Amino acid sequence: MLQTPQLSVTIRSTGMYHPQERFDNEYFINFFMERDNNDITRLLEHLGKETRYLSRNNPDENSLTMAQFAAEQALERSGLQPSDIQMIMFISDTPEYTYPTNAVMLHERLKTPNAHLVYDMNANCIGAISALDQASILMKAKGIKYALIAGGVSVSKAASDKEPIMFSAFADGGGAIVLELGEEDEQQTGFVDADFYTESIITDTALYPNVGHSRMLDASIPESEKRVYHKEVDVSFFSAKWQGLITGLLSKHGLAPGDVDHFIFSQLSLAENLKTLDLLGVDAGKQIYVGDKYGYTGVTGPIFALNEALQSGRIKPGDKLVICSVGLGYVMGACLYRF
Repeated sequence: MLQTPQLSVTIRSTGMYHPQERFDNEYFINFFMERDNNDITRLLEHLGKETRYLSRNNPDENSLTMAQFAAEQALERSGLQPSDIQMIMFISDTPEYTYPTNAVMLHERLKTPNAHLVYDMNANCIGAISALDQASILMKAKGIKYALIAGGVSVSKAASDKEPIMFSAFADGGGAIVLELGEEDEQQTGFVDADFYTESIITDTALYPNVGHSRMLDASIPESEKRVYHKEVDVSFFSAKWQGLITGLLSKHGLAPGDVDHFIFSQLSLAENLKTLDLLGVDAGKQIYVGDKYGYTGVTGPIFALNEALQSGRIKPGDKLVICSVGLGYVMGACLYRF
């Protein structure tokens, strides 16, 4: 009796894009010192930030255009034609449009006539993990050979300068991944699994739009009140939650944290990432971190880190990678991939 071959979804290529205007820490330190006499030097050191790229002074740049540039780069690197793509997922929590979907606009701009499953998804900062998980399931179930995940973040135009973390640490950018469906090889290369955890205990810590979409056009509300609302909250417990999520995921597949070659965490707080690695008993050198160079680019942050590791040759065949992040509210996601 013939056995049905096991299918695997692998990463064929990645792409990224960031705006041209670069800001270093000195700009934000001076801004808050001169206006509020607030020295944010230690905050930026804690978060592990040095430079970031913002689109706030470019009216023609947004999450959709940045996702498009990243997607074009990923497609070029893949060696595929746009007509090969059969599925497009657009991920963002700052979408340029709500209708039509940004995914269908990418469909038009990228000229992908055979992509018929196209949709937007917002899972905040775990969007890349959620997209990889969903794409893997859908590609296997529907026989989709090639899929494109493209995301964009344009937070600088919405951030309030009253709040140091979001105003100084967050950044803009686009990231993309081309996925391929094929038969599983002996090394079991490809996307393995993902786990998620949700505990809705801090849903009031950040809101955008602060007044809700239903009141965005209300002229009686000052524009400043429509920007991102963010208040500081103690999230030092994230590292322990990440530890539990990761160890649980790995144990399902007979692995321990020490078996993993690379870890990509949320690119927001370097200190929290290092604390998680310590709890896992893993050397800090296994972390892939680019938040110092690009700032915190939200949903695209893990793609930025993955892209850099692949382009530099840091990731080798046979390596195992865990991606783990957290979104507002809060929601957490972790996934396992074998190269």
